[in-house]
Amino acid sequence: MINAAFVGGGLSSVAGLGAYSKVWESIRFSSFSGASIGALIAICLSAGKTPEEIRDFLADNVEGFCKFIKGNFLIQQKVDEFLGNRLFCDLPTRCIVSITPLRKNFPKIITRENSGNLTCGKVAALSATLPGLFLPGMVKYNGKIALVFDGGLVLNPPLNLESENAIFTFKRNDKVSKLPWDVRQRRQEEKADLLFKVYTQYGTLGKRNDVYAVYEEGRAVKY
Repeated sequence: MINAAFVGGGLSSVAGLGAYSKVWESIRFSSFSGASIGALIAICLSAGKTPEEIRDFLADNVEGFCKFIKGNFLIQQKVDEFLGNRLFCDLPTRCIVSITPLRKNFPKIITRENSGNLTCGKVAALSATLPGLFLPGMVKYNGKIALVFDGGLVLNPPLNLESENAIFTFKRNDKVSKLPWDVRQRRQEEKADLLFKVYTQYGTLGKRNDVYAVYEEGRAVKY
């Protein structure tokens, strides 16, 4: 069993979708996971959307998703429209999404089992609640309510500990970053059984420019 994990990190994270598009027909992934925009990608893949459909969906909506405060509500609305107002618990393939709740002993992971009546759009919006850009989201679990921020702040990406994990990420500066979220991501990657490591050389989603994924062995593929 192999889990496809997508990191958060703004539009740069969409590069992982380009890399995924090169392997998804040859490797069978048993589950998907993600944080922030990576969560949105993971949810859409779990719902059965193809990488090309997700790319076009994001390209058509990226400007709205980046709007101050309002963007988070647009993420929920547009994802729900894109997936037909599907409940997260009804996804045909297992999906794991990280959130950052501002409450002690509150779940940091949303799964099909604990998502209750949350829609896919609501879960995507909760995980993509970037501090400083969006107001905190709100979620209820076992009668307790918590304010929520971006899932990438704590688990970027979340991993499926019951399987191997292939992390789809993007190239960072070669200088070792000491930012808390970068340190956490490195620790997550160290835990993972990486089947392959995919980085982005460059690419821009909004203008539909080409995204180039560079594999560890030096092979370059164009998305």
